[in-house]
Amino acid sequence: MLLNMTKNSEQKTMFFRICASIVLFFIATLLNFMNLKIINFVGDVSRIINICLVAAYFISGYNIILATIKNTIKLNIFDENFLMFMATLGAFCLKENFEAVAIFLFYQISEFFQQVAVKQSEESVANLLKSSSKKVNLKTANGIVRTNPELIEIGATIVVKPGEQIPIDGTIISGTSQLNTSSLNGEFDPITAQPNDNVLSGYINLTHTLEIKTNTLFKNSTVKKMLNLIEKAKQKKAKSEKFITNFAKIYTPIVVLLAIVVAIAPPMVFKANWATWLQNAIVLISISCPCALIISIPLSFFGTISTCAKNSILIKASQSIEKINRIKTIVFDKTGTLTFGHFQIIEINPENTSENELINLLVAAESLTNHPIATAIKTHFGNVKFNTNQIIDFEELPGLGVKARTTNNTILVGNKKLLEKFGIYFTENKNNGNVIYIAKNKTYVGNVVVADKIKPEAKFVVEQLRKLKFSNIGLMTGDKKANSETISTCLKFNLSFFEQLPQEKAKKIEQLQKDNNPLVFIGDGINDSPALATAAVGVAMGKFGADIAIDSADVVLVDGDLKKTTFLIKAAKKTMRIVKQNLFFSVLIKALILATCMSGNANIWLSIFSDVGVSILAIMNSLRTLSN
Repeated sequence: MLLNMTKNSEQKTMFFRICASIVLFFIATLLNFMNLKIINFVGDVSRIINICLVAAYFISGYNIILATIKNTIKLNIFDENFLMFMATLGAFCLKENFEAVAIFLFYQISEFFQQVAVKQSEESVANLLKSSSKKVNLKTANGIVRTNPELIEIGATIVVKPGEQIPIDGTIISGTSQLNTSSLNGEFDPITAQPNDNVLSGYINLTHTLEIKTNTLFKNSTVKKMLNLIEKAKQKKAKSEKFITNFAKIYTPIVVLLAIVVAIAPPMVFKANWATWLQNAIVLISISCPCALIISIPLSFFGTISTCAKNSILIKASQSIEKINRIKTIVFDKTGTLTFGHFQIIEINPENTSENELINLLVAAESLTNHPIATAIKTHFGNVKFNTNQIIDFEELPGLGVKARTTNNTILVGNKKLLEKFGIYFTENKNNGNVIYIAKNKTYVGNVVVADKIKPEAKFVVEQLRKLKFSNIGLMTGDKKANSETISTCLKFNLSFFEQLPQEKAKKIEQLQKDNNPLVFIGDGINDSPALATAAVGVAMGKFGADIAIDSADVVLVDGDLKKTTFLIKAAKKTMRIVKQNLFFSVLIKALILATCMSGNANIWLSIFSDVGVSILAIMNSLRTLSN
């Protein structure tokens, strides 16, 4: 299974290196445990143990050793490679050969899993760029021809059927249809498009076939521009350095400087024995090797990544865990993230009739249309059966609604402009949702309100985030101001940005993150992808989210459960608490023993405790991340 995950040669090589090292390490451990001697073959079994360990050491860590040598030549030595190499040398000096191999091995295992996750994400984006160029229906003198969008010239006529995505920006020359524009602007309500209207690539055709005259090339179309914007945002968002790298930049030079002082100061100042204090300097370096941190810190992050994965949260890189702990601002997309992302009936208001008759009239009029609102109505009132054969005449009125004539009634269902067009008096409903007015035989009989409802868990999640000390919680959406303000008021957000296009979302996040103020952005749509790529930590809703949003994000809530947001944040905070505990405890013990060493009173047992004992305690503490 793991081998299937490794799709490139570099990952496969690393996978086999790790496997070979594990086998050799296991053989050495088994022989050491059994304490056998192989008579008349090679003599003492310790020779075989050492051969296995040395082989495992170089197989698992030769790239780290080479990187250390190259960086040393370039005078750039204070990184995690030098720190680990120094740690292994210290372990060998203490004759802790097993630990020297374990340092490289555990580090490489954690790096391998992280690289696989990152590589899969990068390949998904690359595949998306390829798959974005799906076949297009080109209208020619010989009929409809399926071709690649890259081959379509400006002024060509393309045909887009219901359910298909418009591939290239253009102008409608034939047909009238409802378009879902939420993938680009986040606006929930579909729009009515008719001849001479300009339409953008990325819009989804909902109801009727359209013929569109292209006014741009595919490479300059809106969706292609958005994909390029995402790639630029991902490149601009510099990855934060690993915690162990930052630690190494401070810790390593201090240890090296102390060792130099111990080696030369006493002989020069007090005329002490050079050999004795050189040996003390070597012991100091051995004692100071931060094996506990090199093993326990990656283990802490990997434990959290593993625990989150079990809870349907995919963390693509361990740096995201560290970033979350520095973030005080979290911003949500609206449609599909805080709301369900589809129409629901929230009010039924009969007038001059009963509720049952109002519903029957509504279902009758909407029975022959596939408009998203009609679909929501038919789904909600699925138990109400209507024989469409009773409809004598039916007419869709673009931008207004529908008119249906049955054997007994003439029914009008639509927005207020429809009733105004036919001169019907009605009582206006001021609700912010989509108000559908119904009239029978030129008499107003009531209305229903259709809207995208807030998810019931949204309020709970926002309350939990406030308890977790997030000072700024807000909304960023492409939807209209009225809908956005309703959500913001309900959830008591202190930030609200509405009618934002994809590139505007990314720009706004850049502005909010100025002066080292990283934020978390949570979204699900194509229009959220640039924002997800720009945010310090982008979190995508996996189950219902667009592929491009999932690929652009740093973290994916696989099942789309918004409540997992608080689980993620709590797990990240717990991880960093454990890392800091290990750091404090390890450095404190090292400092006490180093002080003893510099006085010339250190011994091998203190060295072993400072190395092996502290490592075991730190590892046991790190294992708590597995129970987040």
